[in-house]
Amino acid sequence: TYSKPEHAVNGGGRLRNMTELPQRKMVDITRDKPIKVTIRVVVPVRDHPKFNFVGKLLGPKGNSLKRLQEDTMTKMAILGRGSMRDRHKEEELRNSGDPKFS
Repeated sequence: TYSKPEHAVNGGGRLRNMTELPQRKMVDITRDKPIKVTIRVVVPVRDHPKFNFVGKLLGPKGNSLKRLQEDTMTKMAILGRGSMRDRHKEEELRNSGDPKFS
């Protein structure tokens, strides 16, 4: 368990009384399981229909995406329209109703 400090410095450098703030649950990242953070980035394909976003993100032989993953120590996935090579399979998965492919 953590004890709440009585005073802390906020972003503006001012001292705040911590006893007046509501209690928040703190996560012990050293003992608990790793935390999974998911961020979804929407690419403006409709605004730029002729630009190949998937090709730019992957790069030659997927090296750009691999380098991005190594530099940021993350895992990335490209989903949605234009992310698969086989367009017929892509449309079949989109029409399946699975939210992962919609």
